[in-house]
Amino acid sequence: MPPNAPLQIRAESPSHGISAMDGDAASSASCKEVVDACMAKYGRIDILVDNVGRVKPGGPAEMSEEVWDRQMHVNLKSVYLYCHLLLPTMERQERRGAWSIFLRLPGFDISATCKLYIR
Repeated sequence: MPPNAPLQIRAESPSHGISAMDGDAASSASCKEVVDACMAKYGRIDILVDNVGRVKPGGPAEMSEEVWDRQMHVNLKSVYLYCHLLLPTMERQERRGAWSIFLRLPGFDISATCKLYIR
């Protein structure tokens, strides 16, 4: 997310009750802070937009193991962490809410690999 995106989202939609937060989506502590802040403010979570993606061009033959591991960690762990934190909460709500996962990095092998795991 661009550094000013949360501020821009809030400025464009002040009367809609929309919150935008940023953090390290591969960190369980950071994800929990986002969930806790939303629950404290609204008492429920209706929509999560998981717009996480980290990519460096190339495939397994060109990139180092360290780069591959970090990309897989960020792109997949965020989905797990938010599922782990939010699914029980959303299932308890009368209106369960919606979830959007964006992982569109066309032309990059890591994107296709991550999409396979998420489906």
